[in-house]
Amino acid sequence: MPEKKTARSRKRKTGKYTPLIWIVTAGVIAFFISYSKTLYDTGFAKNPSTNNQPQVNGNGVVIKTNGAAQVQPNIETNIVVNPKSVDVVIYLGKATDTKVKLVQLQITIPYSKTLLQDTLNALIAYRGGDGIENFIPYQTKVRSVSISGGIAHIDLSAAFGQNSYGTIGYQVQIYQIVYTAVQFQSVQAVTFSVEGKEAKYLGGDGYLVHNPVYPFSSIPEFTY
Repeated sequence: MPEKKTARSRKRKTGKYTPLIWIVTAGVIAFFISYSKTLYDTGFAKNPSTNNQPQVNGNGVVIKTNGAAQVQPNIETNIVVNPKSVDVVIYLGKATDTKVKLVQLQITIPYSKTLLQDTLNALIAYRGGDGIENFIPYQTKVRSVSISGGIAHIDLSAAFGQNSYGTIGYQVQIYQIVYTAVQFQSVQAVTFSVEGKEAKYLGGDGYLVHNPVYPFSSIPEFTY
């Protein structure tokens, strides 16, 4: 008569496979740990990269990377939110006996969502020194600024058409604004208007304004 298997014998037989089970289990765990690390290192397990400069719609514009501006706010791309200040460039005139040359000046203004208009206001308000002059009449006010198709439409007060320097003054003041505006990436040229009407001529001498006004390939000099 066959010997009846006891519970003790069954337990002893099962125990023979315990080491093998532990080895297989440890191998599976090691594989998943290694696989998970590979996924993490290759970026699959990481959160998608995000820009630290959240997108904001507004009236700001991106400053071109010309070595002068350090913050890049813009209506078309990412915008730096709530920095305390922004470095921008304004253009003034440096006069000699025979000519006037535009020169750059870097200034710092408070950050806002209307950087182009605020930069123009800072340009108009700036009073020169050390041979640098502002040819824009100081009574001039920026009435409105808008950007469309790469053109900045700038409406100015009547004082803009009353330049005491004459024809060369009108030339310089026009390009002071143009070069100040085109440092912003969304602006390639400027259309001028005075008191809501497109400016075709300025002043009693009838200086012709060729709207839209584009910058030259290099910073210009104007002869008397």
